[in-house]
Amino acid sequence: MYGEALWLDEMQYISKTAAARQDDPSVTALLMAARTTIRALALLASLTQAKWIVPGARWIDTKGDVVNAHAGCVTKDPETGKFFFFGEYKTEDQPEGGGVSVYSSDDLATWEPHGKALC
Repeated sequence: MYGEALWLDEMQYISKTAAARQDDPSVTALLMAARTTIRALALLASLTQAKWIVPGARWIDTKGDVVNAHAGCVTKDPETGKFFFFGEYKTEDQPEGGGVSVYSSDDLATWEPHGKALC
């Protein structure tokens, strides 16, 4: 989320600068190079985000939601090799008793939600 906002801010700044000096070919060339670089970095960031666990970062599930499994544990199914993550489902307005969230993963970095095991 933060990275996307930063890229948008940079693109808006570059576009405003280029619009103010659109008659200068060197500004147009710089704008094209900046856009290409930003797009390449955004692509690289999105690929990295899906493959790696970043300490302290929020985990995003396959539906695009933040993984909600507090004080959780991970177990591995010996037959399939699939990992399962169980943890307490919590929201800010809920003091306790939200249930137990269930997620599964093949690689410990990409988590698929399966709802709640206990409510």
